[in-house]
Amino acid sequence: MKVMTTMQKVDDEFLMGLDFRSLRFLRLLFQTRSVTRTGEILGLSQPAASRVLGKLRGMLGDPLLLRTSKGGTLTPYAERLGPRVTTALSAMADVFAPETFDPGSSTRTFQLASTDYGAAVVLPDLLARLSREAPSIQLDVAPWLTRTLSELESGKLDFALYAEGDLPPDFHTRHLFKDVQACLVRKGHSLVKSAGKSRRVSRDQIVEYPQIAMRYPDGRDTGVDEVIGDAGQKSPFVPLKLPYFMAAPLAVANSDAVACIPLRLATILAGIKNCEILEIKGDYRFSYRIIWHERMHHDTAFKWLRETMLKQFKSQNR
Repeated sequence: MKVMTTMQKVDDEFLMGLDFRSLRFLRLLFQTRSVTRTGEILGLSQPAASRVLGKLRGMLGDPLLLRTSKGGTLTPYAERLGPRVTTALSAMADVFAPETFDPGSSTRTFQLASTDYGAAVVLPDLLARLSREAPSIQLDVAPWLTRTLSELESGKLDFALYAEGDLPPDFHTRHLFKDVQACLVRKGHSLVKSAGKSRRVSRDQIVEYPQIAMRYPDGRDTGVDEVIGDAGQKSPFVPLKLPYFMAAPLAVANSDAVACIPLRLATILAGIKNCEILEIKGDYRFSYRIIWHERMHHDTAFKWLRETMLKQFKSQNR
């Protein structure tokens, strides 16, 4: 055990003295078989190049290069060392080579968080694009929870789909598209008649009816999104609070309750239970985004994925 410890100490000290410049010097020396020429290529004076060679001779215990009447010649040890030096330099170059990403062959799994809104509106078209361009990439979707932001920071999640809202300073975001809140009601609802041909209703009209409210985590807490209640106008009764947008048509299908949900999703869901969509007068637009933590910002594969998502909605943002 004592001998092994001593050898390990010698190895560590040896490696600390042998740096990248020393390896480059050796490779050039073995190629040129000239201390002067090696120094010129590396921008070293002849005395400086000789000092480097002297240091290497001492470390390696071999003269490496000898003078003869026909020029420099390598020692047998130097001949054997040459290929290993080249291999070591190539390995070092590989370690720090720029990372590349080939979507066509990648088997990467991305961990993301989303509400059912994002899963329904964003992911189906994205999956279709991935099936063509990156058929072996997988998306593992977790529900959006109050701990989602901390899981993005820790690396448990790679990115998330998120509506408007404040984020910590070490987060990045890119706009995907804009959506607008709409009113979903059952077929034959009295609001449909009130809306007339315009298919538009005011929030004063909406608050006359019970409202299905959506519960949502905002990253740190869970709130209730009543949409039309932001100016102090509340529905007389909230019979149901849901964490799932997808259940909205089922909730309103057999009652006079209304559900205010984003138009893109309402358009998808309206046919499930023969519901109708009414526009809400006023400005109820919001931005939907992709968000990620700084730790993922320079990840090559994720850069490709988020650019792919942006292309997916580019035509809709013109």
